Amino acid sequence: MYGDAWVYGDARVYGDARVSLKEKLIGGYFYHTKQKTEKIEVMENDTNYETLCSNPKYDTTEEKKSLSGKKVSVKIDGTEYSATID
Repeated sequence: MYGDAWVYGDARVYGDARVSLKEKLIGGYFYHTKQKTEKIEVMENDTNYETLCSNPKYDTTEEKKSLSGKKVSVKIDGTEYSATID
């Protein structure tokens, strides 16, 4: 916060918060100040909440699956072999 800021009541400030408006905010939750050209997208998730984001970047790499620690069996010429992969 900058200038002659006053914080009182049940105010909570987290992260990289900046307050620089002349309006007198008297309640509610305020998440973001955006440019008028900025598009806000809503990302659904598995909870009762939504995530609001602008220009999200998604990780498109697939998680590589590992066989380490897995028990496997193979049958060769009628004989079954078992092993655990390191």
